[in-house]
Amino acid sequence: MLKYVDTLVSFQEVPDEITLCINISNCPCHCEGCHSPYLAEDIGAELTIDTLADLIKANKGITCVCFMGGDANPKDVEELAIWMKLQSWFRLKTAWYSGRQHIPDEISTIAFDYIKIGPYIPKLGGLDSGTTNQIMYKVEDEELIDITVLNMILKVAYDDNSEKLITELKEVLVNFPIIELEAYHEQIFKERKKAFAIKNEWGTRLAPFAILIDNDNTPVIAFYSEKGNCTSEKINEALHNWIVYGKKIY
Repeated sequence: MLKYVDTLVSFQEVPDEITLCINISNCPCHCEGCHSPYLAEDIGAELTIDTLADLIKANKGITCVCFMGGDANPKDVEELAIWMKLQSWFRLKTAWYSGRQHIPDEISTIAFDYIKIGPYIPKLGGLDSGTTNQIMYKVEDEELIDITVLNMILKVAYDDNSEKLITELKEVLVNFPIIELEAYHEQIFKERKKAFAIKNEWGTRLAPFAILIDNDNTPVIAFYSEKGNCTSEKINEALHNWIVYGKKIY
């Protein structure tokens, strides 16, 4: 039997989704530095299909339900996820945050659209850390696709008039340790080839230009001088407002 303590609507836990997070108690993992140690206790109300239906009805506008925990009773989590898949009165994604190192063999992954595994280890950090042990999977056609972003690169082509931007970006990226800055000056002989290659690839002529690339070399978001958004303020705002793992913005 599953019990839950509280819920939260989040824009961050699952990429591209407005997620109803259901915090399940009686967690057996006991991770060091756990953000919610109270969830290790056997407390809360029973999480049944009827309860889940009521929570969904009470949170209009959500696109996903994430079961936060439930490792003591993974089959119960799976049962709720399967029930969601069979409903016709809503179309919501299903996600599961597990503190285990591996997905239990008895669990059918097709019940979920997203699965995160791995205990929280403070020195390694969470999904936004380049050293994290945790993995976020997207489930597509019964295949687990690792969408964990372990590092990203912000590539910038700039000129004499935008040198200040590079200094400002170095200060901005202090708050984003998973993002590495690669800056290339158009007027410096050793860098100009890379600077123009970046601009040509993304169809821009003006400097500065910046493009954020994830760990599989997929573009996340571009910042164009033509659009007026290639400034340290706009870049900082975008990085704060968007989840960078799995998020594709063009």
